Amino acid sequence: MIRRLIEADIARSSASPPSMRVVFWLRECRTYEHLRNLGRHYPSLARMVAAKRPALRAAIKGDSSVAAKLLRKEEDQERERDRRYWTPLRAELERWRLGRERS
Repeated sequence: MIRRLIEADIARSSASPPSMRVVFWLRECRTYEHLRNLGRHYPSLARMVAAKRPALRAAIKGDSSVAAKLLRKEEDQERERDRRYWTPLRAELERWRLGRERS
């Protein structure tokens, strides 16, 4: 979902998007081709973000296989963060629902 939203935002952007928008794309983009292209069009911003994002570094270098592995790792980590966030909330909602059914 995030991938599609970012790709749509990139496609809709003007020829000169604000730097903060480009930085956002570089941080959040989940597609090797888009990362590579962003790195080519915005090299100084890409180098800055790549210091903290290995997948972007690999895309800038043109290493698609390493970038793909690192992008997958990022997605897996994000899913795990989501799972840890939602697990207690779901349990709380379930307790609330069960309590209302008894009333």
